[in-house]
Amino acid sequence: MNVVGACHEPPIEAWDNKNGYFRVTIARQHFYAHRLAYERARGPIPDGLVIDHLCRNRWCCNPDHLEAVTNEENILRGFSPPAQNARKARCPNNHENRDGVAARSAVLRVE
Repeated sequence: MNVVGACHEPPIEAWDNKNGYFRVTIARQHFYAHRLAYERARGPIPDGLVIDHLCRNRWCCNPDHLEAVTNEENILRGFSPPAQNARKARCPNNHENRDGVAARSAVLRVE
């Protein structure tokens, strides 16, 4: 492993699957490098959970930076528009965001 800061990145032989995650080939089978690292350090990934990169670096394989979480939690921890909106206190129409779910605002256009 190449160590970059506190993150561990796979060697150049690993390849990117176009989503920014590295995969490795072992005995003609393809594996995500971060999932292998997690399973080697902590055991099998529990059913229904995905691996979240706490460091937000998709190349990182440092088990200390990886956590098994639900897909919903993983998405909400990210930087996508839905995740950013879930962190807002209010929607653009000033409605309160309750429990991480913004109230949908209907805007009536009168012409």
